[in-house]
Amino acid sequence: MDFDNESLLKCFCSEEEEQDVIAWNKENVHARSDVFEFRLEEADKLREEGNQLFKTGDFATARQRYYGAVWHLDFDIGQQWNLMDHHQLDLNTRKLKVISNICGAYLKEKDWVNTKKAADIGLRHMEKAALTDNDSKGKFLYRKGFANLQRGFAEDAVEALKQAELAGYLTMFAPESSDVALPMMLVMWFCFGIWPSLRKKGGSDTVNFGLTYVFAQVLITLCMCFTFGMANPVDAKHFDTEQFTQTLQKDISEKLACILGRHRLEGPFAPRKSFAVLTAMIAGVSLCSGDFIMAKAIDVLLGLAPSCANFLFSGYRRLLGLAVACPIGFGLALTYGTALTYAIEPKADPHLLFPGLGACLLGMLCNAASQAEPRKSAGASEDDVRKSKAESSDKTSPVAVEEVKIVASQPSQGHGGHGWYVFLLPIAGGLGCGSMSPITTAAATEGQLHPFSQLFSFMMGQLVAIFPLVSAFYWIALGSEGRRGRSPWQIPCAIWKGYFKQYRKALMWDALAGICVGLGYFMFMTGTPVVSKAVGWIFGSSSLLLSVVMGVLVFKELRGKSSRQQMLCAFCVVFLVTALALMCAASI
Repeated sequence: MDFDNESLLKCFCSEEEEQDVIAWNKENVHARSDVFEFRLEEADKLREEGNQLFKTGDFATARQRYYGAVWHLDFDIGQQWNLMDHHQLDLNTRKLKVISNICGAYLKEKDWVNTKKAADIGLRHMEKAALTDNDSKGKFLYRKGFANLQRGFAEDAVEALKQAELAGYLTMFAPESSDVALPMMLVMWFCFGIWPSLRKKGGSDTVNFGLTYVFAQVLITLCMCFTFGMANPVDAKHFDTEQFTQTLQKDISEKLACILGRHRLEGPFAPRKSFAVLTAMIAGVSLCSGDFIMAKAIDVLLGLAPSCANFLFSGYRRLLGLAVACPIGFGLALTYGTALTYAIEPKADPHLLFPGLGACLLGMLCNAASQAEPRKSAGASEDDVRKSKAESSDKTSPVAVEEVKIVASQPSQGHGGHGWYVFLLPIAGGLGCGSMSPITTAAATEGQLHPFSQLFSFMMGQLVAIFPLVSAFYWIALGSEGRRGRSPWQIPCAIWKGYFKQYRKALMWDALAGICVGLGYFMFMTGTPVVSKAVGWIFGSSSLLLSVVMGVLVFKELRGKSSRQQMLCAFCVVFLVTALALMCAASI
């Protein structure tokens, strides 16, 4: 193959294949323009179409689009002679990207001969164009070495892989098939199901748990990104040809630059790309806010002071709050999140997805109904409320204790003092929680954000949200008297400081719960490109099954319960097992 050929397309295709590419372009309204900018724009459009096909696994058709893009980027010597330096750089950079795409398509097809050839073309192009992109160079060298290894040329493979290592090239964990993605979903199911038991073992109050829980998620996310996102296996399946730090830098810099108007992103999807990082952060803010509102909803329907509420669906779950707020909030999050996610990415089999959704929802309702008990008299309920406040004040930080005292001193209205509007709280919480999946799906599909960038941005959104939520919550609850001499920004630090000194055991359990959830989100973000986010969302929701089993076997929650409650619990297990089985089938 003559790599010095004037035509880049002829480096890949025979004359007959080249004519087929040209004919396809002309027949499909992709005629080549004489205007430089129009040709680049058309090439970008075809490359984006190829990328979308690549993601669906249609590698042959994707290559056809890439070849079409190459044809638009083929300028003869006379045309290139008149180009300014920055125009020449734009042209060479686009050629480099599409060569990399072609090489990647051959790699996925396991066409090792053409993978090596495409890698050699890319390396030669970089040399001729004097491009100094170590990431691209390392990528070509790695693919060349891997292809040689598969062909049995061990010495050539070792040499190329050594050069790839010297170029600073690493690889990133990226599942390619359900044989890896399905076990990841099961690990996520376990992580999302076990953390309520860890939360219960800790026994800390709402806000202390929330702060530690979110912070632990962020730390484990950084750990996973800088390990699995920067692994370096020489011959390992399910590892992408990218690197976390470079992918994140590219995603953030390009999209931020586009927002600021300093850089024009390529292709027809540029307006969507520009907000992808921000979109993933909004998903984190939405989930964190939804969880916090759900905690307040359970609390209000229970009639307790805010500091006695539970952060998320766990811990000291009170019966009325659980039986009313949770079916409304989490049931809405499940149905709304799954339906909207599927509308954005209709990837899963609907004949398995929606029956699984129904089974999971029925399991939630049965679990909530099994927790309901006959309500006590108003006097007894008020005594229980005051007792709960007194008990919680022994376990909370000084700020929380003072807040309890202030609320306890106010006239108690009981359940009868709440109007219909209190049910807006679980609805708002459910919408916040349920928005996480469709928002991250939009960031992945429309914004083309890499799973590791999604995960990192999502966690940053949670971290950004938790401290203002805690501050605003206590600032409002303390009232005008309690605010004197305080700054709202000092509240989280004051709470956490007292918590760390007095309740280190609870801190450990809460951190472990956060680590489990952080690992679950890692599995969700990196595994759902294969099984779809709608399937992953139901997998996560059906993890209630593990919480129910732990409650029955470890915490003996059914002891002394009526036969009706035991029967509902059994139905809950049956429905959730059914949902889990359907999602496993949908993942294959």
